[in-house]
Amino acid sequence: MTKNIRELSEFTQRVAQEAGAIAMGGFRNRDLTIDLKEDFHDMVTQYDRSCEDHIRAAIAEAYPGSRIIGEESGEEPGNGPLAWHIDPIDGTSNFARGMA
Repeated sequence: MTKNIRELSEFTQRVAQEAGAIAMGGFRNRDLTIDLKEDFHDMVTQYDRSCEDHIRAAIAEAYPGSRIIGEESGEEPGNGPLAWHIDPIDGTSNFARGMA
């Protein structure tokens, strides 16, 4: 691995905070777009997608070759030593209803 565990920890914290700021832009937003995946309990918002896109881009830049599995946009295979699983907003139903 090209970077040590401390750098990895600092990276994940920074990117999580950035994604959190994106998500908070949509919290209790009246213009929230909600799409259904499988049924009315399984929803996704534009903020889920924006957060995941941001996280994916940050990983690709900092850790090229990583395998990325995202809840919203599926798997991107990689040949590097790291695999990342992304659930951008855990609790989208509550998020979409403006519940903390």
